[in-house]
Amino acid sequence: MRLLEADIRGFGQYRNRTIRFDSGLNLIHGANESGKTTLMKFIEGMLYGFSKPVSAQPHTEDLERFRPWSGGPYGGCLIYECGGRRIAVDRDFAADTVRVTDADSGEDLTERMIRNGILQQLLPDGESFTISPAAFRNTISVIQGAASADPSSIREELEESLDNLTSSGDEDLSVRRSLERLRTQLDRIGAADDEGELGKLAVREQELTLNLRSAHEILERRERILGELDAIPDAVEDAEDAAWVVQRAGNPWQRNYLQELDQQIEEHVREQDESRMMPVGTDQEYENLIELRMQEKEARSRYGEAVVREQACSEEIGKLREPLDPPYLPPIPRQVWIWLVAGTILVAGGVIGYLLTHQFRGFVALVPGIVMLVVAVSIFLRHRREHKAILDEASAGEADRLNRLSAEERRLADCKEEQEQIRTALSQYTSRMDQLLQQAGVATIDEYRDRLQQSRSAGELADRIAHEQQEKDGWLIRTANDILRARRELLEERLAAIPAVPDAEQMQRELTEVSKRKEALQLERTSLLAASSAIESLSREIRREYGPALARLMNHTVSEVTGGRYNRVSFTEEGELRVTSADGHDYGIENLSAGTGDQIYMALRLAMVDVLSREEKLPLILDDAFARYDEERLLGMLRLLSAEAGRRQILIFSCQTREQELLGRHKIAFSMQTL
Repeated sequence: MRLLEADIRGFGQYRNRTIRFDSGLNLIHGANESGKTTLMKFIEGMLYGFSKPVSAQPHTEDLERFRPWSGGPYGGCLIYECGGRRIAVDRDFAADTVRVTDADSGEDLTERMIRNGILQQLLPDGESFTISPAAFRNTISVIQGAASADPSSIREELEESLDNLTSSGDEDLSVRRSLERLRTQLDRIGAADDEGELGKLAVREQELTLNLRSAHEILERRERILGELDAIPDAVEDAEDAAWVVQRAGNPWQRNYLQELDQQIEEHVREQDESRMMPVGTDQEYENLIELRMQEKEARSRYGEAVVREQACSEEIGKLREPLDPPYLPPIPRQVWIWLVAGTILVAGGVIGYLLTHQFRGFVALVPGIVMLVVAVSIFLRHRREHKAILDEASAGEADRLNRLSAEERRLADCKEEQEQIRTALSQYTSRMDQLLQQAGVATIDEYRDRLQQSRSAGELADRIAHEQQEKDGWLIRTANDILRARRELLEERLAAIPAVPDAEQMQRELTEVSKRKEALQLERTSLLAASSAIESLSREIRREYGPALARLMNHTVSEVTGGRYNRVSFTEEGELRVTSADGHDYGIENLSAGTGDQIYMALRLAMVDVLSREEKLPLILDDAFARYDEERLLGMLRLLSAEAGRRQILIFSCQTREQELLGRHKIAFSMQTL
């Protein structure tokens, strides 16, 4: 992989700046604050963006750190060669967009070269190799002084070792000695709960914090009481303000009594509102209702009487419609037959005797016979008169029955007609009453009467409510003024009882100083603990995962940079780096000179870069990495990098001129560029 061109539209102090890179060894010179680190961050940002994979903040702090100072566009284009093609990465950091194309054909490679749509991290060549942003920052690209305490990745070992090697001329890589120094410093600092420096500072910080808190509480209490005293009025004259005072500061009895007064007034107001809201008629309509009810009652009474009369007529008609029994006619008395037979016999005998004798003596029997016949006829005629009298009496009774039946039927018709008239009147009365009740919104006349009474009492309720409200307002004002007076006296007593306030400003200055010292010690302790853990963990990581591969890759490089004095590298079980000389002697890294150690460590770095990607030689970017090297060590390192530049692109950022002088003096090929 080879970086070709950085076209910066806007990034940090850069605007509309194009920087090109050559193959091999590139020396990029710039004074402090000239933008060397900014250019390195631009390269990193173009490849990986500033997104965080898992974080409450979606972007790293670099997104805001390198936002253009003068505004305007924020982004640019990076062109690099990888896998036999030239790739152009165009990013707009402000819009968080990225587009990857083939710089020669214009083919869009975004989908294939981007890890995912959220992080938008570029896989420099998705088919050739992949390298994480962390590995890029800490192996390919290293800024002077960068360090990390996380042992989970190889970058921590590189940074920690670089710090050890460049701290002094005779520094070694002994994990044991480094841990001993770290533990000594940790014992000196101690923990927050022991008698070390950190513990003493923690105790003093706690004392100052408690004292300062107490002082602040006293001041706050004084200010709160003074503020409350200022807020208390001399007296209240408005009932609404008085009610607020009673509700907020009154005792339970006062608040309950006020609630009872409010409930009583509300109840009367509700009754008044209900009386006003109820539809009510007039007294005249009420009298009309009473009259209609009396008329209805009278009509129902007459209707009942008519029904009774109808029933009586119906019963009488039923009786009259039954036919009368035929009159009893007594038979002809036997005396008539006896007298008739006897008289007939005597008359017949007299006639026969006269006819026989032609003497008037024959008529002797005729006279009694005629008398008997006369008697018989007389009795028969009397019997006939009796029959006629009976028949005449029966005929007169039938006529009387018919006359009475006709009269009762007429009475029945009159009763029914009267009932119909009464029902019509009842319907009218009922309809009119219902209409009046409906207009008044009531169901009964009694309810109508109650509404009238409520309406009459509405005026009385208004007067009563006004009187109760006046009494309530007077009570509220008196009570509120009593409460305010008592509260003012209580606050004045509390204010007089507050103790003198200590010097809070002096305590705050001392607390700030102690906290800073404690924080610095805690940070130092955390860093020491992290460094100790990192050294131990990284030793195990190197031994288990990277030792064999790194050793194989380092063998040729170590032999070459040391002129054949050392030809083999290995890692012990404890993770110690060992080198073997040409004569077969085995040495620890602490037994080598500083220059040799630097060369071996750079070989380790190059080997680790190769471990990260075997197929594509990655560039090496160093930012003021040799600021503390002496001239001899620096020359050896430049020669090593010059040899490595034949296989990979190397960018050396420096604020000094000695790299340029040494390269020129010893005729080492390089490309020069000034920022």
